[in-house]
Amino acid sequence: MQQRSLKVPVNKSVQTVIQILSVLYLMLWSVAPPLQMDMIYRLVALGLAFVWFFIEFVSRFEFTPMQIWCALFMVAVALVAYMKGGFGSVMGEIAVYMMVLSFFINIYSEGKWQNYSMIVPVTLALLIFFNYRTSQALRDDPTIARLLVRDTEELYDYMRKGIGGYGLVYPQVVAAPVVYGWTLKSFDKNKLFTILGVLWTISFWMVLLNCGYSIAIITSAVSALIFLFYRRRSVWPAFVAAVVVIAATVLMLVYVEGFRNVVLRIFDGTKVVRKIEDLLSTAEGETADSFATRVERYWMSIKTSFQYPLVGSVFFDGGSVGGHSQIFDFFARYGVWGGIPMIYMIFFSPGYFKNASRSLTVRVTANANTIAIALVALFDPFVFQVFFVILILCPIMYSDMMTWTGELDEYTVDG
Repeated sequence: MQQRSLKVPVNKSVQTVIQILSVLYLMLWSVAPPLQMDMIYRLVALGLAFVWFFIEFVSRFEFTPMQIWCALFMVAVALVAYMKGGFGSVMGEIAVYMMVLSFFINIYSEGKWQNYSMIVPVTLALLIFFNYRTSQALRDDPTIARLLVRDTEELYDYMRKGIGGYGLVYPQVVAAPVVYGWTLKSFDKNKLFTILGVLWTISFWMVLLNCGYSIAIITSAVSALIFLFYRRRSVWPAFVAAVVVIAATVLMLVYVEGFRNVVLRIFDGTKVVRKIEDLLSTAEGETADSFATRVERYWMSIKTSFQYPLVGSVFFDGGSVGGHSQIFDFFARYGVWGGIPMIYMIFFSPGYFKNASRSLTVRVTANANTIAIALVALFDPFVFQVFFVILILCPIMYSDMMTWTGELDEYTVDG
């Protein structure tokens, strides 16, 4: 595609500072519970993402076909939302705008990730603080774990205190393998970064084991095992093995009493016992969130995606979405028109950096990162803070790792 440029009289250093500050706010907003609670903070994040894109846009006007598809999808979603319900409905689709804009920040940051290196330690330090606050609160009162996922006034009271739920936990779940790899690679280059990564890992598992979010715990355990033991280049065997092992373990815990009793004895006195008991009660239909209900919701989204395969149910009335799977729900709401670019965007960074790097650590990290994203996307809906972590924070850490190993840290996009 022929490149066209539009020149503006803005000092390059001023552009860079504005973009760095914009990305810094986006990362702070995506990890800080107090900034996630009010619409004004979301609007600021959205506005700064547009500012970043505009600065880049006027400097170079170039798009690949996939990038054009992503941009048209975002515009179409906004227009349809406005026609159906005005400005309020437009803001109801904010997750789509966040995803596409963070993807464009990713794409146009080629060769410039090192400008944002300071964002990683700042973000990890904040996460350590909020993880500590949240794990402390959960230890004092384990019942608030479920309050932190419901849109009630109590939720906002906790968020004002720096205590987070899904919006704090799940962005870290998908980024965890990248932080592990970044921490290992920093050992010979920056001991402060290594200490920071270790402290983050401890705080992350503290909040994870206290929050009781099953998908988050399972995904984090599986991705950590893949990071430690899986060395093949292809990620598919690891993904298939992960799904099979998860399904087999859950089924055995529910239906094989002998296996369940052995596991309960091993973990006697820990919160794992409570999670297994919760798992058994949901499987038996004793709670509203039973296995049967979850499977029914998956199937609801799958059926809707077949009813509206091209553009999804969002353009029509009557389409049902289960609300329990990012992938199934997205195809149900937006059809192939939105589902394909979504898949492309969320897996773009680990796929690219694995192919671009010769480092075993980067390859292992990218495979584990891909598995974490895939498992969360299959079995839970994304909170929109996840997109900035996947498409901005993780690429900065990948770039750091490649720089520390002496590899070229800038990358180009071939479409």
